[in-house]
Amino acid sequence: MRKINYDDFIKEKKEKYFEAPALLGRKRLAKRKPHEAEERNSLMMLDYLRYRDWINSGILVELAPRKYRIT
Repeated sequence: MRKINYDDFIKEKKEKYFEAPALLGRKRLAKRKPHEAEERNSLMMLDYLRYRDWINSGILVELAPRKYRIT
């Protein structure tokens, strides 16, 4: 089994990762604006209701307090 120096491996991967978009001519996109408080709360409520619906319908099965299975 070959041995890999983790620091060298990460350095090499980072160089390739950042080099590829530049070679392809891609530019960094603008950041999206953050959600307002009311919109964020609405989205969280919709996520919670979807979660409860999946639990009640049996699509999502709770195995433990932090473990789930999608059926």
